[in-house]
Amino acid sequence: MLAPFTSESLQKNDVAVALLNELFDFKTQHTNFVFDFGESATDGFDATFSNGDSPPTNDLIYHLKRFGISELRGNQPLVVEALLAKKDCLAVMPTGEGKSLCFQLPAVMDSGVTVVICPLISLMIDQVFDLKNLGVIYIKLLYVTPERLVNALEDTCGNNRLKNMLKALYQRKKLCRFVVDEAHCAPQWGHEFRSHYLKLCLLKSLFPTVGIVALTATATPQTRVEIKNLLNLRNPFVYFNFLYSIWLLRENLKFSVLHKTSKNQAIADIVHKLKEDFAQQCGIIYCFSRDDCMFVAALLVAEGILADYYHSKLTDLEKNQSYSNWMSGVSLVMCATLSFGMGIDKRNVRFVIHLTMPKSIEGYYQECGRAGRDGKLSHCFLYYRYNDDYYIRQMVESIILYFFSFHFGLQV
Repeated sequence: MLAPFTSESLQKNDVAVALLNELFDFKTQHTNFVFDFGESATDGFDATFSNGDSPPTNDLIYHLKRFGISELRGNQPLVVEALLAKKDCLAVMPTGEGKSLCFQLPAVMDSGVTVVICPLISLMIDQVFDLKNLGVIYIKLLYVTPERLVNALEDTCGNNRLKNMLKALYQRKKLCRFVVDEAHCAPQWGHEFRSHYLKLCLLKSLFPTVGIVALTATATPQTRVEIKNLLNLRNPFVYFNFLYSIWLLRENLKFSVLHKTSKNQAIADIVHKLKEDFAQQCGIIYCFSRDDCMFVAALLVAEGILADYYHSKLTDLEKNQSYSNWMSGVSLVMCATLSFGMGIDKRNVRFVIHLTMPKSIEGYYQECGRAGRDGKLSHCFLYYRYNDDYYIRQMVESIILYFFSFHFGLQV
């Protein structure tokens, strides 16, 4: 039997597995439930009951009730059907249309394992926590970052547990699918600072008969083509709602572009807004750099505003603490880089502020879209000055140089 997973082991391995200590508590409390992992962690992956009967695996209504719903919404059935048919799939679905359910439901219905590739550990924890609250037994879902997965697949030592487990599952036809959640990160972040995304083509090479599913809320036509090419999707089912442009119109969001003379002037204006217009309200301030995040948060705290910061260089423990404080209301304002916010469904975000110009209109839409998910009036402020363009150009040029050095071995 496997030992219980701990938060320390999850952080160390950069992987969130849907087998937490609660599962062992569940087994202790419900003695009729039998689950045997076996020595290889793959020898008995199907849950059964003591009378030998398996839970119904193809009763859609039964499984929908486990998720607390009675029917699928909108075009969810199209995507779910494609996944149950083990097809490659690319689905662009607006926020709120239920992307996660589209792979969680087939995962529960199938008899094997679904591997979910997530960009952020906080996003993994959110999904597992939500499933736990619903009472869904999420034993068939394995959450992993692209770095953890690619490093395992490229390991040639022969004793990598994750690689060996996936190979064993594949040989026994128990590896159902790979899901690339927030798939727009593959072309965007892969060319910038997370090159492991560019190596996810290994999945089709090593597991050619396993379906690959790419899900995202935001993808231009060019991004959709890049996703298909990077993941080597074969004759995929592509879902893109032509009414998508209607969903992009968030009538409860009010956009304002404000001129700034300096960073300090903009911060002073933000402090005034938070005290006068958004007192005790929740929001996000997107900053250009990690240093800016910490600087702005410190200034806000000095002004008596409950603020915290979040960026990629924090430890996993620090990220989880900062994220949990903001989600629970211990802190109200999150000062963050673009690494924060993906997949977060906090309903009462009243403002999203950009201290500087974002890198792309697509990224700007995603970041602003985290405001007003409860349908109430919310504000999006963008502080701009011409010099911001210079810093963005520098960043883009560095990305281009990195791309050529990574792909062609050029010294830059």
